[in-house]
Amino acid sequence: MEQQELTVLKIADLCPFPGNPFHLVEDGQLMELSESIKEFGMAAPIITRPGSDGNGYEVIAGQRRVRASELAGIDNVPAFVLPLDLDRAIITLVDSNI
Repeated sequence: MEQQELTVLKIADLCPFPGNPFHLVEDGQLMELSESIKEFGMAAPIITRPGSDGNGYEVIAGQRRVRASELAGIDNVPAFVLPLDLDRAIITLVDSNI
């Protein structure tokens, strides 16, 4: 895969990856992450792919960081936009959650 450039995406343009088996839990750890992001910024960019409907971006890795940023009042997040097909997106999603 070719090297990808880091970009900044609007949270409003992001949506969860369809069929993501990992559910976002809004708990104390998410609130701690939100406070950390508010104070220090996001340490690692999220991984996305262009939306399957041609609009926005699907979050492959980093849905908790996106939600924590939202809770912190942040509108934009650092991201990689990768040209992943469905199979590669699923593999990347699972790898990032193990």
